[in-house]
Amino acid sequence: MTPTPVMVDPSELRTAARNFDVTMGFGGPEWPPTSARARQEFMFAGTGLDGLQTRAALRECMDGVASAIAVIGGRRSAWKSLLERAADEYTGTDMSAANRLAALGDLNRPPRGR
Repeated sequence: MTPTPVMVDPSELRTAARNFDVTMGFGGPEWPPTSARARQEFMFAGTGLDGLQTRAALRECMDGVASAIAVIGGRRSAWKSLLERAADEYTGTDMSAANRLAALGDLNRPPRGR
């Protein structure tokens, strides 16, 4: 059984890049937060917990969470860039192929002089 070919439309790729946050379940352009913002939230969560193990645990987690958020943000940017680049390359390839086919001329007419 022959698989059905996948149809790609550059405008769909660009739309996917614009809507990536919503599609992937990110809360919007402000998510993930910056590492600095994540650190602030951990510090805020530990306010008033001096001397408790909870505060120490929050401080231990803070660096790991900030690092993970930075990775997620980088991957998010990479995916959006990849979708945009794929749309640009598809359009360029499509136009290049169309120009090459046009250069062949009308294949239904016999060559000149025959």
